[in-house]
This record gives sequence, structure tokens and C-alpha cells, in this order.
Amino acid sequence: CEKGGQWERALELFDELQQRGLEPNIITYGALISACETSGRLSEARALFFDAHSRGCLSNVNSVPGALDLHELSVPVARMAVRSALEERLGRKSEEG
Repeated sequence: CEKGGQWERALELFDELQQRGLEPNIITYGALISACETSGRLSEARALFFDAHSRGCLSNVNSVPGALDLHELSVPVARMAVRSALEERLGRKSEEG
């Protein structure tokens, strides 16, 4: 799904996985984020990143305030972590200034 640009099919499989009671892990999220990102579906990729974070799959990413630990993340997940951190930081700056 990731390399074929079938992001919709990837999300269908993700839903099916959860309906069967299986818990997604960081590898699952990495493939999904990559499929969405490759297809230009950044809002979906961002939502998946935040979902992975809320489920504890990315517990080490923000373990130190103001720093990102990207060591164990796949490239697509690391890119989304950086993108999200930058958006958050730029959003705060525009609110302050």
C-alpha cells in the first residue's frame, strides 16, 4: 500500500486490524504515515502521528522538553515528528508576537 500510493487501502486495513482487536505498533504507524505522506495526504499522516503518540507508541519522542529523540523512528515518522514540532513552535511564536 505504501509504495503503490494506496493510502486509502492502508487505512482500511488499519481499521480492520483494530476491529479484530489487534493493537497497532510503531511499525504499523510508520507504514501508514509513509503511505499517506507519499500520496500527499499530510493531514491524514499528521492525524496518524498524533494517534500513535496518544497510544504511547512514541513515548520517547518528547521525553526532554524542547528536544526530539528520533533515534528509534522510521524516516516517515521522524519527519512527521519534526514537522509537528515545528508547527507547534511556529504556532506559539505567532501567538506571542
